[in-house]
Amino acid sequence: MQSNAFLGALCAALLVAAPSAQAITLTSTSLGGNDNNGVVIGAGTLGIDVGIRGFSPATFTFTRTPNSAAAYDFSSVIDNLIGFPFGSVSISLLGGATFNGTGSVTPVFGSVNATTLLPAVNPTMLTVGFGVNGEPFGVEIGNPFGVVGLSDWNIRLNNANSFSVTFAPTPIPVPGGLVLLLSGLVGVGVLSRRRKA
Repeated sequence: MQSNAFLGALCAALLVAAPSAQAITLTSTSLGGNDNNGVVIGAGTLGIDVGIRGFSPATFTFTRTPNSAAAYDFSSVIDNLIGFPFGSVSISLLGGATFNGTGSVTPVFGSVNATTLLPAVNPTMLTVGFGVNGEPFGVEIGNPFGVVGLSDWNIRLNNANSFSVTFAPTPIPVPGGLVLLLSGLVGVGVLSRRRKA
């Protein structure tokens, strides 16, 4: 339902925009078992709706028309279809594309613990971290639904002929103390079994 609203809102915005040649085209996807719910490309706008079904990354590769626009407003809907909350979601750009400025991040249910984009160090990766409870439903990157007060991210192509956008979720990290406790309990169980035998 939310995916259809995203595509409808983005398509309506593109119809209002001045007609121009499509400057980038989707050339391939490597979904890793995830869903491509839709990609919308318009004059200066790129929107991707991806349904994450596992912890494998999903990659969308685009080709750029020569002498076309060097920057695009970027938004995305990332649906969590895994069944386990996201600990974080990273969006990586490859092929000469970089993030140029910041935009909005809106979790569906959880809360954003940290949004990391380090232009001076790595302007090709945006990481959104969620609190200890994670995000069970999904996240909106930018302003895919045209909500007042939210803003899109901006991608600069830096003379790239092609570039890719990769979505990579990670699970909530298991606290180290809990891992040690469980390991200790297993060890005690093994030792008590050996003594009885």
